[in-house]
Amino acid sequence: MLEYLRAGAPDDEKRFGERFGECLARLHRAAAAGEGRYGYHRDNHLGMMLQPNEWRRHWWEFYRDCRIAPQVEHARSRGLLAGGR
Repeated sequence: MLEYLRAGAPDDEKRFGERFGECLARLHRAAAAGEGRYGYHRDNHLGMMLQPNEWRRHWWEFYRDCRIAPQVEHARSRGLLAGGR
């Protein structure tokens, strides 16, 4: 989404917070209605690293498997993360 954002101060700083809150609430309502559909139809990148977007039933499964686990594995494989599990 970042590529669609314009750089700089909001056009109408007075209403920015209110509009932002309304849009964020809409986003969360849409996500809640889509229970069982967390992911995306294709993978993308986080910097140079491939970021998987496989579909998951729950948001926490998606976040665990597609966001946190790849970062942990990346750090471990480079000796940047030591320890257990």
